[in-house]
Amino acid sequence: MYLAESVRVDEGACIAPSIRLAHGSIHIYLNYAKLIESDGKAINMVEGLILWKTTLARAPRFETMATMKCSPLWRAMASSMISTSSSKHRGLSTSITKCASWSQNKHNRLLIKTQLRSMTSNSSGNAEEYEPVNAKVIKAYLQQSSLQFKEGHTCVVTTCPRLNHTKLRLNNVNKMYINSVTGYFTCLKCHKSGTWDHFKTNANNLISLMVKRKRIPGECLSMIEETEDIELSKTAAIFNDAGPIKNLTDEDAYDLKHRLGIHNLSMETLNTFRIRVINSDQGYSLLVPLYDLRDAIVGMKIHTVTKFTVQEMQRNRVVSKIIPKLEFGSLFGWHLMKPKHKSVVLTASEWDAMAIYQVTGVPALALPRGSAFLSQKVLPALEQFSSITLWLDSDVKSWEAAKILSKKLNESRCSLVKPAENQPSPLTALKEGYNISSILKAARPIKHQSITSFRSLRQEVFSTLSESDVVAGVKWKRYPHLNKLLKGHRRGELTVFTGPTGSGKTTFISDYSLDLAMQGVNTLWGSFEINNVKLMKTMLTQFAQMNLVKNIDLFDETADAFESLPLFFMTFHGQEDTKKVIETMSHAVYIHDIQHVIVDNLQFMMGSSSFHRSSTDRFLIQDEIISAFRRFATHMNCHVTLVIHPRKEKDSEDLSMSSIFGSAKATQEADNVLILQDKRLVSPRGKKYIQVAKNRFDGELGVMLLKYDKDSLSFSGISKPVTTSQEADQ
Repeated sequence: MYLAESVRVDEGACIAPSIRLAHGSIHIYLNYAKLIESDGKAINMVEGLILWKTTLARAPRFETMATMKCSPLWRAMASSMISTSSSKHRGLSTSITKCASWSQNKHNRLLIKTQLRSMTSNSSGNAEEYEPVNAKVIKAYLQQSSLQFKEGHTCVVTTCPRLNHTKLRLNNVNKMYINSVTGYFTCLKCHKSGTWDHFKTNANNLISLMVKRKRIPGECLSMIEETEDIELSKTAAIFNDAGPIKNLTDEDAYDLKHRLGIHNLSMETLNTFRIRVINSDQGYSLLVPLYDLRDAIVGMKIHTVTKFTVQEMQRNRVVSKIIPKLEFGSLFGWHLMKPKHKSVVLTASEWDAMAIYQVTGVPALALPRGSAFLSQKVLPALEQFSSITLWLDSDVKSWEAAKILSKKLNESRCSLVKPAENQPSPLTALKEGYNISSILKAARPIKHQSITSFRSLRQEVFSTLSESDVVAGVKWKRYPHLNKLLKGHRRGELTVFTGPTGSGKTTFISDYSLDLAMQGVNTLWGSFEINNVKLMKTMLTQFAQMNLVKNIDLFDETADAFESLPLFFMTFHGQEDTKKVIETMSHAVYIHDIQHVIVDNLQFMMGSSSFHRSSTDRFLIQDEIISAFRRFATHMNCHVTLVIHPRKEKDSEDLSMSSIFGSAKATQEADNVLILQDKRLVSPRGKKYIQVAKNRFDGELGVMLLKYDKDSLSFSGISKPVTTSQEADQ
């Protein structure tokens, strides 16, 4: 069905001679052979217009087209182009709808919408403003593309684009899950996954082919790279070479289970969960399979135990690792899940999941990397559950982790087993004879009522008192004396760090954060002053504790170990808008469960900040930026370390909280204020030291002397702490 009057086009010409373009020529690439035919037959100019691969930002005016004697649809489309070109795509969706409404054919209407939207998205990549991905944007796109969908707990659920127009129901096995926060999709039909941009590109192309009755390719979404396929093949080969645990002799099975501390788990349970083992003269390697949504093994957790004599039993050590290093979105125990299961228990250990299943038969899953990390790739697997019970460990740290995980899983369907003396971890409960079924029944919803009482929070108060050392946060190993002052590194706090120019602020803060990352604190670095290559080189040297230039043969070994740390880096460099930085930080917290963010430094966001664009008051702009980071730290329960340059002070004077650039807002909002003092500037025997000028946790202040090691680029403390700056001067 033609949508407009046909016109004649000379072979090879870009457009009919009768149409003159006001702003010069335009390169038109006609990918479909039917648009130009050697005998000069008439073609559908509307279709040709839609399929032009042009850049709308440089598009010519279409006044001539708008006034031509042609069908109303052509005139409407020309007017749309004029409006779009002059207003940078403002109101484009309305124009598209207006154009499409002239057609009585549903498929043609869909083609117009899809192609024009694709042209616009390709041409607006350099625009200053862009629309972030969220559930509203995702649903609007699916609706405009006539793709059926429904909103799930954490994802928008639809079907593969190649099947959606065949009127399949959403309960079909060919579902596609699109993350409501990031747009990351997982297609069960094509067994592919990718970003929101990947999905839109593939969907646009696929819908165009379907509308035009073209042959659809076997795979409409091709995102998995060859390197990933290789990793999966290696993992499968290792698992298949191992033997089932049931093949062990009774003596070996008894020995292995006792060394791992899982003697209460039956061999039947271990077999049910498909545990395999490699038995050698040196020891055992227990292989724990990790599954994706298709019940395919995409990873393994390997527990290696070295054999000792009975006398050496107490020296027994277990080494655990996960392969492959790439994150494929896996869960332990998924192969036992059935579509009929609507509730599940989520644990941080495979042993805990097996303990629950062995005693109660209740479906239980385990997060491969424990409670510190929940990949967005596993969220589609959990969509089928209307009720999720989180039963982690019995300490305060696990309780806080459970509350954070519940936000990612959708709090409305989550319940928690609160840590208590009579509610230990599942495996401990099995060992000590507690009633696991009763503990599960005692789980309470994560969402508290608006009014609570001491009785309902009594156990939490007790835990904070009895486990005060854990509540104080993660302890530094390289800076033990800092623990005596700050007590530890806690989530949800804002630390302001300052020091003279060239005193080594970045060097210290990189070592300070590396120490925490080596203990499992998921860390995000934002270095606006030093590029990431130089920063990583410094941190790698600090990690190795040696000069790698002189020990280059150890690079690969050191780099492999460094690569396994939970360290991530923002790609910003130089001036950057604050809102964009915080949006990136929020994305990282959701995707990588970031616990610590370092921003070095605030001054690089002052010039291009979206706060108070019309204001010239730098203090006002800085106050708004600091407030934004304060809100982020509190709302995201993430520690933010913010580096701020000091005002110009005399070299002979110590820096103080009033020396920090800007108003008092920075020190008022901060939970901790650290100052790097450099007395070398005034005395040959002067020292560097860290001064804790503010400590909201318990109020203890003081200083920690520093000694710099040139080979390792580290300030790692070897000096004893002092309590006043006067002592440090001496």
